[in-house]
Amino acid sequence: MKLASIFARDAGNIVKFNIMEDHIKITAESGSAGSQEARVDVKVEGFTSDFEISFNYKFVEDFLHSVVGEEIKVEFSTIDKAGVFTDPKDKNYLHLIMPVKV
Repeated sequence: MKLASIFARDAGNIVKFNIMEDHIKITAESGSAGSQEARVDVKVEGFTSDFEISFNYKFVEDFLHSVVGEEIKVEFSTIDKAGVFTDPKDKNYLHLIMPVKV
């Protein structure tokens, strides 16, 4: 996320998450600096087809800085509903992030 944020700053702070069967592709684009793409291997449950959703990187970064452990849980339903970000080590912690329409 930190690398994507460098590119996203020039494009409204938007990062795209493309959820696939066994990984997430995180992309960010900048008109002046180019683009960046990272692949993160993940465990995906309930996968039916590729799914793309965009967020303001600052909100995702805030969540990642507040997580205690090395694992996170993220739930998506549709591209226009909030993503539910949780910390499995803290059952009382819930972070909702609204997606950005692109």
